[in-house]
Amino acid sequence: MLMKQVTLNDHPDFIAVIDGRTDLAAAMAAARDALLDPAYQAAVIVRESETAGQSADRAADLLKTMSPNRDELGRLADGRFAVMRAKEKSQDVFAASDFNRVAGHDVTDLLTAMDGVFASPPAMYVRVADGDNANGHLDSGYEFMTPNFSGDFSRAAPTPGGITLTMALRGGGTIVRELSRDELIRVPGHNGQDVWRQRDDVRDDDIGPNGAAIADHLGWQTRAGDVCLMRGGDWPETHLPTLHASPIRQRQGDPKERVVCLAFL
Repeated sequence: MLMKQVTLNDHPDFIAVIDGRTDLAAAMAAARDALLDPAYQAAVIVRESETAGQSADRAADLLKTMSPNRDELGRLADGRFAVMRAKEKSQDVFAASDFNRVAGHDVTDLLTAMDGVFASPPAMYVRVADGDNANGHLDSGYEFMTPNFSGDFSRAAPTPGGITLTMALRGGGTIVRELSRDELIRVPGHNGQDVWRQRDDVRDDDIGPNGAAIADHLGWQTRAGDVCLMRGGDWPETHLPTLHASPIRQRQGDPKERVVCLAFL
């Protein structure tokens, strides 16, 4: 059985699906707002990209010139774009047209759409690998919600927990599945705030034949060029986090590496 693909017309109720084909910035804001609704556990922006493969090649070539110390791609306040090199503590700056040539239209469009939507500046990593974390897992989030959080779940307020954003350009998108409260516990986090963790006896630890711990009949996968936004484990108890996994490309028969954009917001 093939993993079910998230589309505008085919998706489960726990995923908010937004049409981002014509206005990605508006779709990004709508996806952020959807995560504030406890009815959803993830949000997917459908782009139906025709350039994802080209952007994957360009981003992969760009990474070959970058140091391995978590260099970032970002959009500057003046509208230009930058490759921020951690090891050299420097940055290479590009005009938008040049950045399209260097990193691809999908990367440029995503960074532009992120601008002003989140508390964090528009910046992200790009990873090239056969597979990242194949097991179903929760991201911890930044655990920055304070005990004095006002409970203002509005667009104007910062989100009450971390958001992970992914856009796979090649090699399979992020896989998510619906969680129940019975699978989770609340434990003190690093700053004393209670956070979500998976119970040890219900983890998705068995990697199946199609390359992900999340079973085919339970998982939903984003397509190349589509954007997936997920809640971290540091959201309050009213909002469940997002259980997700990456595919292992070697098990899916894809000879090329997986290229994925990743941001922690």
